[in-house]
Amino acid sequence: MPYGNTPNIRNATGSGIAIISDRPSPPSPAASGGRWSCPLPVGGVNCCLRLFGKVRLMGDAVDKVVDKVAGKKARKLSRRTKAGLAVIAACLAGGGIWYYTTDHRHWPETVLDLGNDVQMRLVLIPAGKFIMGSPATEAGRGGDEGPQHAVTISKPFYMGVFEVTQEQYEQVMGANPSRFKGATNPVEWVSWDDAVEFCRKLSARTGKKVMLPTEAQWEYACRAGTTTAFHTGDELKPGQANAGIPSNPGVWDRIMAWVEKFLPQKAKTIQTTPAGSFPPNGFGLYDMHGNVWEWCSDWHADSYANLPAGQAGAKNQDPTGPDSGASRVLRGGSWGGDPQLCRSALRFRLTPDYRICDVGFRVAVDSE
Repeated sequence: MPYGNTPNIRNATGSGIAIISDRPSPPSPAASGGRWSCPLPVGGVNCCLRLFGKVRLMGDAVDKVVDKVAGKKARKLSRRTKAGLAVIAACLAGGGIWYYTTDHRHWPETVLDLGNDVQMRLVLIPAGKFIMGSPATEAGRGGDEGPQHAVTISKPFYMGVFEVTQEQYEQVMGANPSRFKGATNPVEWVSWDDAVEFCRKLSARTGKKVMLPTEAQWEYACRAGTTTAFHTGDELKPGQANAGIPSNPGVWDRIMAWVEKFLPQKAKTIQTTPAGSFPPNGFGLYDMHGNVWEWCSDWHADSYANLPAGQAGAKNQDPTGPDSGASRVLRGGSWGGDPQLCRSALRFRLTPDYRICDVGFRVAVDSE
């Protein structure tokens, strides 16, 4: 079963962007804001206190009953019962707090109405700071991933929960160029020029500023507060992303690998996967590693050191990359590449008119 909800929410009210969250944006990835999605009956300290209060009231009620029925001996038993209930409440509270602090949060979301019951979910990415690039010791590091430097994202922005799907792309552009057809599969075989045109048309349709994310926004959103090579840790394991590794590792995968040696072509599973097929990161974004490469708005620079630090927004605050260049930046890796090519800091580049079956994109939207 997919981890994420379908990328197209049906029956949304109104048009354009509709806020579906009931909480304001938390100030940072480590903040305690955000709605509880914990399945336990405890949502936080306040809930915990209320539950303990209910336990006390239950104990008082038991006391009154046993006073009349069994006297002092039974009253001692009722105190033990209250103590047991208190322990259960503490366990539930601890479980809820653990669930929350391990990034099982629900960040505020918005919905773009694309028409014909096709919608696009976006999640609010809070403003904050992070270290952009990779350390010299990171396995697979490229020369254009440094030097590491502190970057400030000065204002929150919305980002697509999923890569743009074929259904969404076709609704806006009237065509589906993808090789691996599937309504909820990410659109691919799109150039940077195509992606920008999609954003232009969607902006006109919704009245909102839709754009490709800068690569600083992309890396910040991908990391979601992590500093490791991937938002999953120092390695990307099977079952965590569609990235040149089996999605369901085990005996069956080994058998299929053996069978494929005798087939004229690889199994059809070696391709894009539907949106939401793998777990999200701490911001609730899916497929930030693998599935398809994602276009960013920036021109590619051979080194961050080549960016002019003296200009606001050039390097350290809301950077937008060089003013010109020959190639645009892509991030995230793809289904056909080695997992090392999916690292949070890895940068790839292609000319703006280049199209291939493992390149797609996701959009960003101004929060104002």
